[in-house]
Amino acid sequence: DKTLSDYKVIQTTAYSAITEVRFYEETIAHINESHPEVKVELPSISTAIEKAICNPTDVEQSDPEQHPKSYVYVDSETTDHQGQPLSVPVKIIEGTSALLKTVFFAEASSPQAVSVLKKGGGRG
Repeated sequence: DKTLSDYKVIQTTAYSAITEVRFYEETIAHINESHPEVKVELPSISTAIEKAICNPTDVEQSDPEQHPKSYVYVDSETTDHQGQPLSVPVKIIEGTSALLKTVFFAEASSPQAVSVLKKGGGRG
């Protein structure tokens, strides 16, 4: 991982349309305000976010009319105390580079979501 002045770059090969996700400092403040249940400063959560982007159990395309160029990386192996999977919405900002928008735990799949990656169950 290379760290730049205002964002961290997370490289990923999970979904071909996105090769890197930028995690901006400002996004941490947004997560703290909007999803205080996600303790983003904890190393374990930071690692879980990277795992979800690098090795998700699913990647869903968001509704293209409401959220163009947006996808949600889901890791159903990382859950909160209620069993809700870690969800990491991103938006493509240029080429194959995406911006991490927020992080939360929620049951995946809105009715409009279309899976662009589906892995079989189990680890490995």
